[in-house]
Amino acid sequence: MHSKFTRNQIITAATIITVIGYMLFMSVGYILSKSIVLLNIIGFLIFFSQGAFNMTMIVMLNNTIEYDEVRFHERHDSIISAVRSFATKLASAVDQAVVALILIISNIYAISQKNIIDERKYEELVAEIKSTNKK
Repeated sequence: MHSKFTRNQIITAATIITVIGYMLFMSVGYILSKSIVLLNIIGFLIFFSQGAFNMTMIVMLNNTIEYDEVRFHERHDSIISAVRSFATKLASAVDQAVVALILIISNIYAISQKNIIDERKYEELVAEIKSTNKK
């Protein structure tokens, strides 16, 4: 028996597996035990499904270019590639903004900055003590 997966099935499965992988990753240490083997398995699951998603999207993109050529007798792969590049960069910027927002809302950013400031004050205090001891 020869079975095939459609592109939509691959995209859907890869998305679901990626979401499940990230949920498992976030639960390590809280629900699941802390284990390097478990982290490696979860990481493989996440990256494999993201790779399958990206590969399927590239195949679909190339098919769009070829269909455009058949339909209009023109190739617009440079325009489509530029839009894809822009979409990737936009997605990366949104990703960074979400991470920064989560760090700010959860107060992790403020705590990390406080530790940096405390280390500087400590170094200044040590320098001041050393300079008073020399006098």
